Amino acid sequence: MKDAAVRKALDRTILAIYLLALTVLMTAPISGSGGLRLLGIAADKWVHFGLFCGLGALLRWNLAASRHPWMAAALASIAVGVLTEAAQGVIAYRSASWSDLYADLAGTVLGVVAMTKIISLPRPEKVAGATVMLLGLGVAGLFVLADLIGLGNNQGFGPTQLSGTLLGILVAAGGAGIFVLGRPPPRSRAT
Repeated sequence: MKDAAVRKALDRTILAIYLLALTVLMTAPISGSGGLRLLGIAADKWVHFGLFCGLGALLRWNLAASRHPWMAAALASIAVGVLTEAAQGVIAYRSASWSDLYADLAGTVLGVVAMTKIISLPRPEKVAGATVMLLGLGVAGLFVLADLIGLGNNQGFGPTQLSGTLLGILVAAGGAGIFVLGRPPPRSRAT
């Protein structure tokens, strides 16, 4: 029983750290994509997509025991997307945009669907742990890349980039914990 409580606390801690990293990135003084595009889509839209794909997946894992886990995870992730866009609308050095929210929604859908598939696997904790490790490394990489390719208003690797990178590394370490401890998510109460 104690092991299950420790594993559940680890899952919740990883989600909290990820939310903190997402908040830092979404409110940091970053000045758009600087014209950088991938497959015809601005780089910042890919950042939104990727971050909310991760959030949707982490929420789906953490809410696996809820009555409708995919719906709870999707609604919670969408709420975070709306709140971050609203916050960006009132922060002087950021701006809100519908296209960012659409990228958040698309990422949420992919993350929730992917984690739903992962949970249905025979050993979901191994795949989920590896996925969370990759998410954490991706978050850390986003903060480093934002600085390297000049997306940030800060010219040096400052406190925002350092804190975001460290938060990403903590999420990756938590993913390693999920992988090693091997706690599958609790079963849904849905009938």
